[in-house]
Amino acid sequence: MAINHVEHSRDWSKIKSLLDLSTRASTDSQKFYSLEQQKEAEDLAKFLMHSSLTTEPLDRDCVAALLNGTKLWDRNGELVSISKGIEIEYLEECCLVMFEAGCLLLTCNLENHLEQHVDDSLIPVIETLKTLQHIQRGQEGYKKPNFFVSEEIWNREFTSSSLLLSYVEKEDNSYIFNGRNHNLNLLVSTFLWQKLLSNSTSSKEAFEQWLRIMRYTCSAAFPVLKYATSDAEYSAYTAELQQHLLKLPVPKDLARSISNSNRFSDVVLNYTQTLNFTISIGGSQAEGESQNADECVKQPRQNVVKKDSLISLNSHSLRTVSKNEFAEIQDNFKSRTYWGGVGRFYSWLISELLEENIYVDDHSLFYPHALIELIEAALEHPLLKHLVFGDLFQFRLLPKYFCVLLSRIDTCNFAMFWFTHFYDEISHQIENRDVVEALEVSISKRYAKTNSNNTKCSEEFLDIVLVLTDKLGLYRDNFKNSSYLTLFNNFLKHQDPNKILSMIDIID
Repeated sequence: MAINHVEHSRDWSKIKSLLDLSTRASTDSQKFYSLEQQKEAEDLAKFLMHSSLTTEPLDRDCVAALLNGTKLWDRNGELVSISKGIEIEYLEECCLVMFEAGCLLLTCNLENHLEQHVDDSLIPVIETLKTLQHIQRGQEGYKKPNFFVSEEIWNREFTSSSLLLSYVEKEDNSYIFNGRNHNLNLLVSTFLWQKLLSNSTSSKEAFEQWLRIMRYTCSAAFPVLKYATSDAEYSAYTAELQQHLLKLPVPKDLARSISNSNRFSDVVLNYTQTLNFTISIGGSQAEGESQNADECVKQPRQNVVKKDSLISLNSHSLRTVSKNEFAEIQDNFKSRTYWGGVGRFYSWLISELLEENIYVDDHSLFYPHALIELIEAALEHPLLKHLVFGDLFQFRLLPKYFCVLLSRIDTCNFAMFWFTHFYDEISHQIENRDVVEALEVSISKRYAKTNSNNTKCSEEFLDIVLVLTDKLGLYRDNFKNSSYLTLFNNFLKHQDPNKILSMIDIID
């Protein structure tokens, strides 16, 4: 049996405590629920446990059949074909769709009336994607996949005064869950897991059903509460979640999928937009008229994207190439138009899994071997890497997980990058500059100790120096006024002098 990994040092407690001072607590969870909330959550969990989908699941087989016309879909009470000659393989090759937890995920932003402003050959592609989106959302008369129970089950399991009546709609002989995201919470997820586990032949079967329900009802799955479950129930949940994460399919081109999620509509437009600035000098002005008039001019695009050329188009390569891996993460964050898309469904599950399995006391940092397995797998798996070292930090630093990353030679650069990313916020939260500098020194020393066997400058080390240099604005005249100056100085001051000197060889 694998044992916990332990790092003995008082540094971890100090670093975690200082980061806790500056880290915003999650607003998504609560520790206490009223009796009414508990009853409501238990009833909803029971409903979902007994439920079935109102449609076929939007898995790859179903979507492929819809696109080739061998399967029809309910629209305004009639079965219709949505086929426009676009095959699932084409959409996958262009990184416009993928399947997350066995369910369709569109990885492209679709602006209103986009089909009116693209090459004619792309119109069926856009219309197909929009129809799939309508099905997912239950728009334009298309039937949305929802969960329902029969009237027989409802009458047997629930009373006429059930709190669920505000969450379901009676339709013929069925009660259909309205699918609003706010109806689910951590307690519903926890009760659902407990009920499925006790009524399934295996934890694997229970987890698959639990995950499917989460996928069709939540944009981001709600984790199971450790304190509200038994050790056996929670261990079964974490074991199944870990195995599921380790077996996530590798995306065809993750960078392109992420880019398409934010920029697809801009890339396929048959025109470019130029903003012309007009400044009125002198002369009379009508009342309420601005002196500055901005005009957006549309110009025909020279190389219009067509259906055949879309396959080989790498939209993400059209952007300026980033200096390094960490700058690429930063660029992805800046270019995002919304906090969703690839991997978003798993973010909360992973963060809670880490939070509940890492321990820091006065003398040590320790975590289970399973976490090591997950981290090592993430270093090689593009989607897991995106989740575990990127998206997990989209809103806040996770102090205990930060300590784990800083303690490992293969992940300490990610820790240093994210500390730099959140440094400005940390400084403002703590306010006391002496405390902030003490944190800088502690982290810089631990980084150096983690890398104590590497006395030469590596590409990764240089990448971190470049990130710090960029934040500092070293090439600006007023860089000495930057709040990042002490971080920059303390970091370099505590690294091996030979490593600093050998940077010259790498740069050359």
